[in-house]
Amino acid sequence: MSELIIRRVLIACDAACDIQEAVEGAAALADRSNAALHGVFLEDENLYRLAGLPFGRQVKLPFVAAQALDHDEIEKLSSAMGAAMRRSLAEAARQRGLGWSFDVVRGFPGAAALAEFEADILIIQEATRLFSGSWRPRSSWSELSEGYSRTMLIRRTMRSPARTAVILLDKQENRERILLAGHAVANPQHEVVVLLRDGTDSAIAAVSQAFEPLALASGRKIRWEVASAGMPNVLREIVQLEPALVVTGAGEKANDQVVRDLIAATRCDVLVVR
Repeated sequence: MSELIIRRVLIACDAACDIQEAVEGAAALADRSNAALHGVFLEDENLYRLAGLPFGRQVKLPFVAAQALDHDEIEKLSSAMGAAMRRSLAEAARQRGLGWSFDVVRGFPGAAALAEFEADILIIQEATRLFSGSWRPRSSWSELSEGYSRTMLIRRTMRSPARTAVILLDKQENRERILLAGHAVANPQHEVVVLLRDGTDSAIAAVSQAFEPLALASGRKIRWEVASAGMPNVLREIVQLEPALVVTGAGEKANDQVVRDLIAATRCDVLVVR
């Protein structure tokens, strides 16, 4: 079993993202994989539509001063944030000696907005930045996991203290790819726990025998376990492990439901492998 080759990492942000945090995380992964970095800033069409409504207002705290939200203000905001992302991307790539590129697109958050961009992995920063010191809006990318057809890392935490990554294996045909993707994306310092949902001791032996040489070469700690019967029990096991990352496959209807369940039950990052 050989390494998963990641040649291009795509990072997508909008106005709600903590852009610096998102770019740094994407650049760190690209650096480990010696991959090129491509950034996309989405000018959210929903904001432009809001600015066109007669009741659209922006509120500035802590003084609770409201003023009209107009198209020109949105244009200035989007342009400034897009430029900020481009600068962050250029600097992160320069520091690591990575190739990089950047685009601005206008549309609605979702798979269609990113369909034209080729990448081995897409990173979405679902964890939003703080507004007025205490409030985080709901991510506009929260429904993307079901519409995007390629491997995607949903980043939902900022600098998690957790030290474990969980790889959930079912009877997927791309089981080897899920293992390799988890190995490539998980923090090198984290222990990896592999849960086999259809597992037996002999199944673990068969899968681990092919994967162990790669794990040993990287110095990574791997723990192989048979998961409890039933998805509710599996979810409880994962929650108890308090992981920084959960890795699973998707593509079939049943597997897509597993992704939805994992997102609902956890607050960690989720890697969806396709």
